[in-house]
Amino acid sequence: MQLDTEDTACLEKLGFIVEPALLADKKSRFEQIVQNPFIHLEDIRFWGVKFVRFPDQQRRLIHERSIYWCFGKMPGGYFALCEKDGSVCLISSDNTRTPISYVNGSLHTFSVCCHWFLSCIHRLIAERRMLPDSAGDDAVCAIEERIGREFVEIVRRTDPAALDDNAAGLFWDETCGRLMEAELGFHLPNFSLSDCFDLA
Repeated sequence: MQLDTEDTACLEKLGFIVEPALLADKKSRFEQIVQNPFIHLEDIRFWGVKFVRFPDQQRRLIHERSIYWCFGKMPGGYFALCEKDGSVCLISSDNTRTPISYVNGSLHTFSVCCHWFLSCIHRLIAERRMLPDSAGDDAVCAIEERIGREFVEIVRRTDPAALDDNAAGLFWDETCGRLMEAELGFHLPNFSLSDCFDLA
């Protein structure tokens, strides 16, 4: 993942100072491969979510004396680590959202939630495809609601604050709702599992 000129212009319009990309020598890149905190993050292609592969691909952002490290982007926003406490936040480019909102308490819990999300998507696809052709909308909705509720509980166990009503943004709360209603930007009957991952 790289921030292009359009991304940079968007972040600057939101009041962020976007510092130039970091330069890494071969030695530091080798060390990053050995101890890479981003290795477990997979791009979610059907949702337009992209992540960096190595720490030196992050972009340092400054906003009102706070420092953030941008490591991913999706339609409508950017994922960043807050340097102060290590939490993951979503920087929204959508004026209807809170500009900077809490997502997870750490990169680790964010990665866990992302993998559980993909797991639930795979189950949703498989269970819908197992339905007989005669199955009606009620059967489909029942599957979506059941898997959506299970995902809510998984996120709650993984990071309770991610579903805290007092937290601004509630990224995973909205994602759970979209999962239960299958409003994720793709049509499940024609969806391929390979679309979940960047295999290029």
